[in-house]
Amino acid sequence: MNPLQDNTTPDGEDRILDPGTIVTVAPADWIDEPPERPFVVIDGFKAPLYTIAVLGGDGFQYPNQPRELLTVVTPARIVLDEQADPPGYLIA
Repeated sequence: MNPLQDNTTPDGEDRILDPGTIVTVAPADWIDEPPERPFVVIDGFKAPLYTIAVLGGDGFQYPNQPRELLTVVTPARIVLDEQADPPGYLIA
């Protein structure tokens, strides 16, 4: 198992994401964020669809995001990019 990602259960299935899980999003037309931008899962009441928001962002939520577009990352990989405008978090 990759210690930087924990996307699957021991039987190889996509694991269900809990609120607070940090993820990145596969490239999609709906998003204007760099691929290394971390998001936080807000809820998963409609799993396999999830509501997510940019970690440290303005609170805007993106509902109904399919599980297959979300990759779990460990919090240890999150860094603050102070050079960005506005400053924000990235996955290192």
